[in-house]
Amino acid sequence: MRYKIDKLAMLAGWAVLLWQFAGTAQAIPSFARQTGMPCSACHTVFPQLTAFGRDFKLNGYTLSSGERRLPPLAAGVQLTYTRLGEAGQELDGKKPRVPQSASLYYGGRITEKLGAFAQLAYEDEEDFALEMADIRYADQTTFGRRNLLYGLTLNNMPTLQDVWNSTPVYMFPYEPTAIAPEPAAGLGLSMPLSMRVVGLGVYTLWDNAVYVELTGYRSRDGGEMGELMDVAPYWRLAYTGQRESASYAAGAYGISGKTRLDAADPMAMMLGMMQEYRDVALDAQYQYVDDPHIVTAYATWIRRRTEYGDSMTGAAARDLDILRLNAGYVYQRMYGVTLGYFAVRGDADPALYPPGEVEGSASGRPDTRGAVLEFDYLPQLQTKLALQYTAYDEFNGASTNYDGFGRDARDNNTLYLLANFMF
Repeated sequence: MRYKIDKLAMLAGWAVLLWQFAGTAQAIPSFARQTGMPCSACHTVFPQLTAFGRDFKLNGYTLSSGERRLPPLAAGVQLTYTRLGEAGQELDGKKPRVPQSASLYYGGRITEKLGAFAQLAYEDEEDFALEMADIRYADQTTFGRRNLLYGLTLNNMPTLQDVWNSTPVYMFPYEPTAIAPEPAAGLGLSMPLSMRVVGLGVYTLWDNAVYVELTGYRSRDGGEMGELMDVAPYWRLAYTGQRESASYAAGAYGISGKTRLDAADPMAMMLGMMQEYRDVALDAQYQYVDDPHIVTAYATWIRRRTEYGDSMTGAAARDLDILRLNAGYVYQRMYGVTLGYFAVRGDADPALYPPGEVEGSASGRPDTRGAVLEFDYLPQLQTKLALQYTAYDEFNGASTNYDGFGRDARDNNTLYLLANFMF
């Protein structure tokens, strides 16, 4: 008990100390230092981008005030407290992390047409790792008497390069919890294709309206479900526009590829030596920015097909649908509330969704449904304090005893407290 009290006291102490430091620090985040503009020019509530922020990213992070400034470095730290409805096998019921993560960012112009955004992060109980990296070259010309922006992106995660919040990397909820179980099928693109990769792509934005991108990904160092075979293509189409204080976008994106399992991996016997994944998605976003009011709504629907053969169950193809809807309101760039809904539906398959305590599925189904409510307070632009609650109505195929060991979906309901500081 004394240890838990000490950890909570430490959490509060860190929050107060960092809050005070953030308010007096001269070194604000690197993009703001480079442009000479406040963070609110590019963001509503980080990481949501405004129309100007999207333009800044598409142009390669190179816009500058022209003044000589400090190197484009920034830092961040997250302090969190997570509490589950019920603890489980090897799963804490509540856990403070002081800090949960500490990050060093490089963000800004390298040359006139080349810029980068990268995050090196240390997470509790883990080592330093390159979490995110997006290096861009961008330029402009004309095509059909209309402006054509074009560029190259080198990045390490599909949709990291995207500028809308309706794609998985930047979709709400933005910060991961410390100990909460994950649905068997996830809530984004196929995990074997979206982690531990490096991709090189080309993109264009014509007439500030039509966006097209094609990127190819290769494995960096394997993955949870084996290495990618050859190149996994990622594509993106979007139509975007703006009228006075409102902006909107609608489009589609997708990725496909094959992975090869290690013959010594037990999953190879169940799924076969090779799996093929194909994700196709539709998405849309609406944003209204007219201080003191900011409204953002966005959605994505992902259809996934997984095919595998030469396994215990023979050749098979399984389909999965993921729906995510989110809407948020911010007042005076200080007080915010966001509500999100998610639903997963898919074919039953005990090989893809095996049984097991806490994160397993007794029925072999991935079906999961729930909602997330978050309240934000931003006493200053570089400080975010959040209270978040996630409630599950269904988890991995059932509302009650979903894992076959007596655990109910509501046992995974999660209370999450976050203090996020940027310097």
